[in-house]
Amino acid sequence: MIYEISVGYTAANLLLALILFFKAPRNVISRFYIFCVLILDVMGVMANYIQILPAEYIRGAVHSFLVFGFSLLPFFFIHFIAYFVRREEILRSKRNLFLLYFAGLFSYAVILLGFIHEPITPAEEITKNAYLFYITWHSILFCIGIAMLYEHTQGFYGKVERANLLFAGFAVLLLILPGPFTDTFFGLFHINVDWYFFTCSFAIIFAVYFIFRHKIVVNTIYDALKSALAVLNDVFIITDEMFRIQMVRGAVQPLLQYSEKELIGTNIDSLIEERELLGGYRQFVADGKMKESYFDTTVRVKNGERLPMNFSFTPIYNHNEVTGFVTIGRSLIELRQSEQETRIFNRAVDSSLECIAIINRDESIRYVNKSFLDKYGYTKQEILGKPINIVWSKNNPFGVIAEVPSAESETRWTGEFLHITKSGQEFPARVITAPIYDDENQIMGRV
Repeated sequence: MIYEISVGYTAANLLLALILFFKAPRNVISRFYIFCVLILDVMGVMANYIQILPAEYIRGAVHSFLVFGFSLLPFFFIHFIAYFVRREEILRSKRNLFLLYFAGLFSYAVILLGFIHEPITPAEEITKNAYLFYITWHSILFCIGIAMLYEHTQGFYGKVERANLLFAGFAVLLLILPGPFTDTFFGLFHINVDWYFFTCSFAIIFAVYFIFRHKIVVNTIYDALKSALAVLNDVFIITDEMFRIQMVRGAVQPLLQYSEKELIGTNIDSLIEERELLGGYRQFVADGKMKESYFDTTVRVKNGERLPMNFSFTPIYNHNEVTGFVTIGRSLIELRQSEQETRIFNRAVDSSLECIAIINRDESIRYVNKSFLDKYGYTKQEILGKPINIVWSKNNPFGVIAEVPSAESETRWTGEFLHITKSGQEFPARVITAPIYDDENQIMGRV
C-alpha cells in the first residue's frame, strides 16, 4: 500500500508542478516548486530501481545522490517557503543563506559519517523512514501546489505578520518532519520509528490548516477585487518592493498582449524601456523624499511593438517599511491622438485670415487667434482675460451695441459695428457670433 501511495503522489505532484510551471513559467515560485517536486520524484524513482542497476559504481553514485537529497531537501523547502510567503528579503542576507545550506551540508556530512541512519540500507533496500520521508514531503508539497493553483498565495501579499507566522511554522515543522533532524532526535532518545506516523500526520494537518485557513480568511475580499479590476481599461499592477509583479489585472491582454499569468513574477522593468525611472523613484521613496510618482514611458508589448503609456506609482507601507507598489498604467495613444487633433485644429484656426475670439460667460476673452492679434495689435498676455468690449469703439451708436447678444445668450447673431485697435485706429468689422455649449448642453461662452 505504501508503494502505491508513493506512486500516486509522484504522478499527481509532477502533473501539478508542470501545470503551475506552464501557467507561469517566469514565476520564481512556480520554478522553485517544480524544482522541489523533481528532486523528490527523482529520489523516489532512483530508490526503487537502485537494485537493478548493472554497475556497482552507478549504484554508488545513485546512493550518494539519495543521501544528498535526503539531507538537503528540507533546506530547499525552507528556501521555497520564503518565496511562497513573499518574504524574499530573508534570502537576500548572505548570512541567512550560508547558515541555511551549511546546516544542510552538515547534515549530509553527519549521515556520511554514520551518525544518522541513511534512507537506503547497505543492501540497497528502502527503509521505513525513507518511505515516510517521501510520502510526507509529497503531501506537504501537494497541499501547497493546490493553494498555488488557485492563486491562494496572492493573499499573503502585504500581510507581513501572517507571512512571517507561516514561514516560522514551516521552519518548526523541520523538527518533526522526516529528515536528518528527526532521525537524530529519535536516535538520541531511542524513540520507536512508528512515532513517525504521528508526527507526520500532525505535520500534514498543520500545513493544510495554515494554507487553507489563510485562504478562507482573505479570499472573499480578494476575489471581489479581482472581479472589479477585470473590467478596467487600464492596467492595474501590484508589485513587491523590487518591482516584481505580484498581481496584474485590467486591460492586460488588449494593451500588452500578455496573459496575466505570464507577467506574474516578472519585473516591471522588463517591460519599461526607461528603466532608470524606476530605480530613481525607488531610491527617492526609500529616502523619504517622494511617495506618488507619475511619468510617461514606452512599453514593449509581447509582439515587439512599442506602446506609449503613463504610469502612476504609489508605495505600500507596512510599519513604515515599503513592502511594494501599486501601479496603474494607461495607454497614451488616444490621448496623443487627441492632442494631435487639437494641435491641427489650433494651427488651422491660427492660419485663418478671419479674426477669431472665444469669450467666457463673464465676457472675458479666453482665446484669440493670430489674425486677431495681428489686426488689433495686442499680445496674448495683454488681451487674454480682458473684456471683449476692449476692441469695440466708443463711437458706436448705442442702439448698435445693444443688439450684440450677451455671452450667456443662446442667440446666433450677425452684424456690423466699429472696432478699435490698441493704437486707437477705428475700422468697421462684420461680426458673426454664436454660443458654445459644454458636455451638459449648458452655455459656457461664445465664439
